[in-house]
Amino acid sequence: MTVGTHGSKYGLIARALADAIGEGTYKVGTVLPSEPALASSFGVSRHTVRTALRHLQHIGLISSQQGVGSIVRADRGKSRYTQSFDSVADLQQYASSTDFDVIGKEDLVVDSDLATWLGCKPGEHWWHVSTTRHTKSDGVRIGFSEIYIPYAFGSMLHDMERTKTSLIFLIERQLGQSITEIRQDISAVAASAAEAAVLGITAGQPALQIERHYLGAGNQVLEVARTIFLPQSFAYSMRVRLTGALS
Repeated sequence: MTVGTHGSKYGLIARALADAIGEGTYKVGTVLPSEPALASSFGVSRHTVRTALRHLQHIGLISSQQGVGSIVRADRGKSRYTQSFDSVADLQQYASSTDFDVIGKEDLVVDSDLATWLGCKPGEHWWHVSTTRHTKSDGVRIGFSEIYIPYAFGSMLHDMERTKTSLIFLIERQLGQSITEIRQDISAVAASAAEAAVLGITAGQPALQIERHYLGAGNQVLEVARTIFLPQSFAYSMRVRLTGALS
């Protein structure tokens, strides 16, 4: 198999090997082919294969044993990154333990459908920013985001790229806009062709989608973000505090 040019090569190889493990081609307790054999099979360098194997090791599918090779330890990987959401502080912790790269930005005129989702009026100008996010520890890519902010907040874009600070925190700190409410929706989706290309997965593959609307005083929309996470790389937990009996 020869890896295409879309997405990270190691990500595609890791996914192919993970699928093979899940389907039983490589059973628990068996040894994967050697790095040279995999490099030849996928048509890539040993370094790329080594990075893919390291990712499989991080998610618990394999372990490396000197003199033996890569041993299959499980047929399903554990979550690579878990986010707990209880307060804005949890969002800051998530932002500090991961990093992002801006891969696109544009000034757009909002149409009626997008206006309904953003909570604004058709015809308004907004900024649309596309980013990928990865773990700081090993650079493993975990998600792709589309971020929308009102045109008036565009001065934050340069600082976002320069300081690697999430837009919503810059808007709050530098523009004095306090977050009063975060509305969040989580759903399972099929990755589009464009999203799959960025994340190094197959189009139509299941992914976790999180949509957030950040509101300020008077329910002003400060930012709307939609993020697609790799299901094998991300888990989500939430804590709910009750102020009274359920009934």
